[in-house]
Amino acid sequence: MYKYLSESLAELSLHNITRTLSTELFHHAGQYADAVIFRTLYHPPISTQMINFPLESFCSFFRMDPSKSKFLLLGFAVVGLGAVLGTALWLRLGPHSQFGPGVVESTEGLNPYGSVPDFSLTERSGRAVSLAQLRGKIWIADFIYTSCTDTCPLQTALMADLLDHYVGKPGVQLVSISVDPERDTPKVLAQYADKYQADPRRWYFLTGPRDQIMRLIQQGFHLAVMSAPFDTDASGTIPHSPRFVLVDKEARIRGYYDTREPESLARLKNDVDALLKG
Repeated sequence: MYKYLSESLAELSLHNITRTLSTELFHHAGQYADAVIFRTLYHPPISTQMINFPLESFCSFFRMDPSKSKFLLLGFAVVGLGAVLGTALWLRLGPHSQFGPGVVESTEGLNPYGSVPDFSLTERSGRAVSLAQLRGKIWIADFIYTSCTDTCPLQTALMADLLDHYVGKPGVQLVSISVDPERDTPKVLAQYADKYQADPRRWYFLTGPRDQIMRLIQQGFHLAVMSAPFDTDASGTIPHSPRFVLVDKEARIRGYYDTREPESLARLKNDVDALLKG
């Protein structure tokens, strides 16, 4: 299990590299862009007093050499565009619940979020798996794709940890659904599952028609995912939610858990234990 987590954290280190490069770019874009925008994005101020930006220094920006002014203005534009796109992507990848605000990531125990609709997808073994086969079990679902280098390795490592944690609890099932079904064939999923020593009886890896999977994720689980057909560039990414979803024995969604937050994962285990106790 620790091996999987180490490998996953290594994958996530790419984001640290990207962030470092961004930091250098903004640093060379000018002291003022760094002070006003970069600090605001990465270290949001509690009050305006946290930004030491005298009016005289601000005005001096407009009196500097025109070529430098253009460069700094370009820096402002790049950072501003990044902030807008980043915010839009964050909002898009959050759970899209149909049950009112404030229901996602609740810290107050189990909650009802509707029921998972009927579906039938193909497991890595080639056999069909439907909702009927999951009724009567407590199951945890997540959404991944095998070529992902973003959150998927961490998600899958955490699922492997859950498999070990509930090894003596056959009533707990894990379900990973591919958001890249064209490339994640049963054979590809089988190879991916083998890397994590996934027990085929306890941990399903599912694929199927794209439109069915997108509808299941967006309308059934109320989560966001890039639904347009993906191109053939294997280096690209598919934006999707990194959350685990807890489903009870009656196929009712009972909670959402951000895999990037340890507190959320601890809450998941507590909620699974509560469902097991009945």
